[in-house]
Amino acid sequence: MVDLEPDDPIDESDVHPDADLSDTNLREVDLSGADLTNANLSNADLTDADLTDASLKNSNLSNAKVHYATLRKTNLDDADLSTADFLNANLSEADLRSADLSDTRLRNANISAADLTDADLFDASLRYTDCSHVYLTSANLKNADLRSADMATTALQATQVLDTNGDETNATKADLHNNGAIIHTPSGE
Repeated sequence: MVDLEPDDPIDESDVHPDADLSDTNLREVDLSGADLTNANLSNADLTDADLTDASLKNSNLSNAKVHYATLRKTNLDDADLSTADFLNANLSEADLRSADLSDTRLRNANISAADLTDADLFDASLRYTDCSHVYLTSANLKNADLRSADMATTALQATQVLDTNGDETNATKADLHNNGAIIHTPSGE
């Protein structure tokens, strides 16, 4: 449940579906379990914030700073996370189905066991990210930087892993075969 302190920059009346928290400093704020469905958090600073089990479905977190934040089991279904920075963030078991993560930075993040089915990760950086047990069915990984990412037992069914020139994405050290990744292509392709 949301546990706000008297010195937090927002109060409980600010935490609701359709909230406009754009450009807000939410550093170290506890928003665990909050319902922020359709909220606008663009350009917000969520460094060290706790959003465990929160609902951010259809929310806008574009260009948000989400360093070291906890978004474990958070619903980010169909959210706009484009150009956001999730440095060292924990998104394990998060629901990121159909989310827009284009040009998002997930360096050193933990997205283990997250569901990224139909997600758009075009030009995203997943360097040194824990992507183990992630579901990437029909996701777009074109131009994604997977260098040194842990892709162990990751499901990539019908996933696009080519850049715009048709060359393989830079997956140096992300060895998608030897780490137990499951790669399926649709029949006839």
